Amino acid sequence: MAIRQLVLLPRRRLAIQQRREQVTFDAAPDGIVRVDQSGIIQMVNPAMLRLSGYQQEQLVGQNVAMLLPPAVRARHSVSMAGYFAQPRTRAMGEAALELLCSNGSLRPVEISLGHWQEGSQRHAIAYVHDLSERHAFERSLQHRATHDDLTGLPNRRLFKALLLQAAQRSGRQASRLSLLFLDLDHFKTINDNFGHGVGDAVLIEAGKRIQSALRSGDVLARLGGDEFAVLLSELGSPDDAMRVAAKLLEVLKAPYILRHQQIYSGASIGIAFLPDDAANADTLLRYADMAMYQAKQNGRGHFACYSHELNARAHEDMLIHTRLKEALAQNRLQLHYQPQVDVHSGALQGAEALLRWQDEQLGTVAPERFVAVAEATGLILPLSDWVLEQACRQICQWQQAGTPLRVAVNFSAHQFNQPDLARQVADVLQRTGAPAALLDIEITETVVMARPDQARDQIAALVALGCSVALDDFGTGYSSLTRLKDLPVSKLKIDRSFVQGLPGDCNDCTIAQAIIGLARSFNLKMVAEGVENAAQLAYLREQGCELYQGWWYARAMPAAALSELLQAPQPVQA
Repeated sequence: MAIRQLVLLPRRRLAIQQRREQVTFDAAPDGIVRVDQSGIIQMVNPAMLRLSGYQQEQLVGQNVAMLLPPAVRARHSVSMAGYFAQPRTRAMGEAALELLCSNGSLRPVEISLGHWQEGSQRHAIAYVHDLSERHAFERSLQHRATHDDLTGLPNRRLFKALLLQAAQRSGRQASRLSLLFLDLDHFKTINDNFGHGVGDAVLIEAGKRIQSALRSGDVLARLGGDEFAVLLSELGSPDDAMRVAAKLLEVLKAPYILRHQQIYSGASIGIAFLPDDAANADTLLRYADMAMYQAKQNGRGHFACYSHELNARAHEDMLIHTRLKEALAQNRLQLHYQPQVDVHSGALQGAEALLRWQDEQLGTVAPERFVAVAEATGLILPLSDWVLEQACRQICQWQQAGTPLRVAVNFSAHQFNQPDLARQVADVLQRTGAPAALLDIEITETVVMARPDQARDQIAALVALGCSVALDDFGTGYSSLTRLKDLPVSKLKIDRSFVQGLPGDCNDCTIAQAIIGLARSFNLKMVAEGVENAAQLAYLREQGCELYQGWWYARAMPAAALSELLQAPQPVQA
């Protein structure tokens, strides 16, 4: 019995070892294929079956070449013969190829090789590692490096590469290339008021709208923030690019329905052409960007084409921005005040604060010029804050001098759309000691009507502080009576463009009468701007307008000059 056990023990140990090897073979996460020196498959493990999609009986006994694409089988046969002639262990990563699966698909793999010899027979064993996940991850990294995470569109890096290629192709073919630089209007306000989640949703939807209006060969990219770029090739004339721009403006001005409310944005577009405007891709992109800013300065919601005058203006804008920023920091700006006068008595009732800038290098810079630059460069908010602060300090000074006067301050769109506007105004009033009752806030009709529901809430919060709110430039926007009656405003200001032709221009007379009648029906005070002669004043008086301002009474003047007027005896009101 003992002898029998001694005889059987090696066999048992061998069986145990074989079972251990088989378990290891079956449990290996990578595919394993054993072949003889003729390339005939001797054995495969379960992982290899999963990788290839074949059953074991379909592989064992077949040439290993069946797992390779037909195009590489001949080369592989030569390589395999060389390997068996001079076998060596090959580590994982030294060889990569594609595995031909049973369904005809190709799977990227890498292999390591081992070999052994039994008598005169040589064998090789290949360990096959699936690279699909790694390749997918690498493709993902490459995509993320060249595409915008939010919209999935090409990013600035990829767009510049595509633009460079298109520019080179355009040069070879002597064809025209058009670049549209697009910026969403009021996007910062959307982010501030509704949050970045809504802002992101607007960007995604805007990208889809733009893409829907383009041809399949056109290239759309998100350059960053709310900036997009469109590359148009093979267009017949500049008019074609302008038609595309007009189409884009149309699809982007429609409201975005988000969180059960309508959100308005729109866009401004700059257009530049190669080789008409620029000689290379970088210059083309810069010129289109400059044209976009010109479109914004033209009132937003428009497109503008690059011109050489724009280049000179852009350099001037940069200088204005630099000098204006310095002037603001060094308190070298001034407020002038234009009196608002009773139409009947001529008594001084208030004044509008108007920003003035006299620069050592630039001389007198017109407000419409530097305000446009401030809006385009983001300087408008600190500039608006400075105006409000100085006006409130002046209100307090006049009150302490015993000559209290209402002062009207114009609020920019950026300023008015801030979510914490009422708190900011309250802080300024408290800091300066100005009574809220002497502060009139003027907001253009266009700004109010852009987001009437939001505007109503903003105005109500300002009125709750004790301020009065006036609609400025009235008649130039698109107010509806329903919207107007819901706004807690106390004044309408008829725009100077409707006053200039009085009383000789029938159209101006009709508009003035309608606005004055509207103000009366809503129990609102009426202020006419730009009154420059006695005939205009007489007509406004006859129609029932209550207040006016303009050169007929006085130009805007420094606070000291207006203080002298306040000290003078005022006409007795009727």
